[in-house]
Amino acid sequence: VAERFPPSAAAYTAVIDAWAKRGNQEQAAIWLSKMEDAGIAPSTASYTAMVDSCARTGDVVSGSAWLNDMTAKGVVPSVVTYSALISGCAKTGDLEKAEQIFREMIASGTRPNIVSYNAMIDVCARRGDSTMAERWLQKLMEANLEPDAISYTCLIKCKAKLGDAPGAVRWLQEMVGRGLAPD
Repeated sequence: VAERFPPSAAAYTAVIDAWAKRGNQEQAAIWLSKMEDAGIAPSTASYTAMVDSCARTGDVVSGSAWLNDMTAKGVVPSVVTYSALISGCAKTGDLEKAEQIFREMIASGTRPNIVSYNAMIDVCARRGDSTMAERWLQKLMEANLEPDAISYTCLIKCKAKLGDAPGAVRWLQEMVGRGLAPD
């Protein structure tokens, strides 16, 4: 059947993504190799699934290697690719690496979106760095984006982690004042 109906790039990418969502980098990589062996060039979505599989486990080094591999092969990363890698930095609290990835995203001509900024806020929040989390919220707004429930929830959790109940209440009130429902 495979000879008559060879799998498509979308089918391979779906399998890679399924393994990525399970956090199984090894199987995701095996399927990317099978895709290439079948003569199908991995797409942005294929590589993004690989980056995401690494990011889900906080393996930013491997995720960065996949990002470098994709760009070396002429595959253009998307905002989703970069945002996934930044989210991986949140798991390790590596703000410096997250900022480097954010700068690379901008330098590549990729425009950050709400998910990108929320990932940066989350990195800061998980580190317990409320000052930087608030700075990233400000940058989000300077980019003409509107904070969403995730933006505020990250800040609220950061303040709570620091034992700053008044700060958590202040962000909750601002969230509700903007018409956003707390989750």
